[in-house]
Amino acid sequence: QEGGHQGSAVTQTCAGCGGRITERYFLHALDRYWHNSCLKCHYCHHPLADMGTSCFTKHGMVLCKNDYSR
Repeated sequence: QEGGHQGSAVTQTCAGCGGRITERYFLHALDRYWHNSCLKCHYCHHPLADMGTSCFTKHGMVLCKNDYSR
């Protein structure tokens, strides 16, 4: 997880849902932008926006630590 961003005039598109990001806080991971609620593990769907939660990638999929280790 590369971290959250704060912006007032955000016009990025969410990589998770495809919707426009208009919130003040959003995530930037894997060179893409995400709503906080949309960045989830591909397999278990655990939200990865929580503080202290890391995300990993394998074959272009976003994964939690447990699923990455499988």
